[in-house]
Amino acid sequence: MNIKKKHYLCGEVAMMGILNVTPDSFYAASRKQTDEEILLRASEILSLGGDGALIDVGGCSTRPGSAPVSEEEEVRRVCHALDILQMEFPNVLLSVDTFRPEVARKVVEDYGVSVINDISGNVACAMPNASYVLTSSEGDIDAIITDFKRKIEEIHSLQSSIEVILDPGFGFGKTRQQEYDILLNLHKIKQAFPDNLLLVGVSRKRMIYEILGTTPDSDATLAGTRLIHHIAMLQGADIIRTHDLL
Repeated sequence: MNIKKKHYLCGEVAMMGILNVTPDSFYAASRKQTDEEILLRASEILSLGGDGALIDVGGCSTRPGSAPVSEEEEVRRVCHALDILQMEFPNVLLSVDTFRPEVARKVVEDYGVSVINDISGNVACAMPNASYVLTSSEGDIDAIITDFKRKIEEIHSLQSSIEVILDPGFGFGKTRQQEYDILLNLHKIKQAFPDNLLLVGVSRKRMIYEILGTTPDSDATLAGTRLIHHIAMLQGADIIRTHDLL
């Protein structure tokens, strides 16, 4: 995967713009279902994030309490979006947010998707021809590092050439205190895995808006998201997954 980093206040990072082709993602403004909405969102991501920005397409909401749609429906949603994106933006770097191995296999084989972004940490989603975002649901930095070491070894035992991108998993299996402790210790992941890119996805999440007493769509939540992005960059984050690319 050839991502280009841009200079931001706290360093060089690549932007991964979220494109949810779902009717039920936790942040209502991120839901894009019509062809026009998908194209407008993709144009926004590329215009604000630059040529090296990734578009992360999600067809199955994983918000707390949500019931996953069927695999067939997820495939329909994601492939419809990929058809539109590849027609309009043939050189764009595409990521697909899925925890299902068969969905991952289809989008890599049929669409040449560059990245599989898997929140489950299920190494079965790792595909030989795509980078793989490995997410941890462990609750402290040392356990996350141990989890990553074990799973990276497992992935590379199956296919040594897979690029593994590390995501500590904000919002997944952690208390609020644990999330902020992890945020302030992200540098330990970079020290333990200097050859792996570090991805941080905190955009408009509960860890921000609950503390502020707001909602995902509020200006205060956006401001809090940007602050945490800057902290993550200072800690060594290489990729920021976000709804707002400014």
